[in-house]
Parts: sequence; structure tokens; C-alpha cells
Amino acid sequence: MSVLCKNGCGFYGSEKFNSYCSKCFNEVRPAEVNKEATPEATAEPETSETPSKSNRCKMCHKKLGLTGISCRCGDVFCSTHRYEKEHNCDFDYKASERDQIKKNNPSVQADKLNKC
Repeated sequence: MSVLCKNGCGFYGSEKFNSYCSKCFNEVRPAEVNKEATPEATAEPETSETPSKSNRCKMCHKKLGLTGISCRCGDVFCSTHRYEKEHNCDFDYKASERDQIKKNNPSVQADKLNKC
């Protein structure tokens, strides 16, 4: 059964377009979406943004491209400032290595012998 468009344009409407023709449906749909949309509904949930890695050396601000060297402190440096002494690195290498050794080499203790 053919039904004329709700908008009265003279074309036939369809049930999948809520009794509008395809042209009127595309015109009416954005207006309906804007009426239904509320600020709470359109607001995106807060996500923790990870800072994007810079493509410049933190010390001299030289543009690095693909040649940037990342340090354990989390920054990117050029070939001149890649060493920890050159950029005053605040990462504690000794503590990190100690923790890694503790994790990889658990302490080994002999079983106690019970003397009878």
C-alpha cells in the first residue's frame, strides 16, 4: 500500500522513513536529532588523555622526526642530549636496576634441617 509523504511534497513515503519520502526524511531528520539532543547526551565521557610525544628535543627544541631518542624519564632528546648527564635526567637508574635484579633473582634459602 503506497502512502504519500507526510511533508506533502507529492512523492510516496516509506515505512522505513517514517512515512516520509527519502528527500524529506533527510531534511527532517537533522531537525529531529537536534531537538532530541541534550548537552548531557552529546557530552563525551571524560577520558584520561595521554600526552602526545613531542617531536622536538626537550633541551634544544631541535626538530627530531624519526631520529628522536626517548629516555626513561619520558622525554625525547636529540643525539647530543640523549645522555643522562646532558639533560639532567631525574630518573633513578640505580633504584630501577636494583628493583629489576630483585624481581629477576629471588632470594634462595636452604631448608632448615631438623636434627633428631
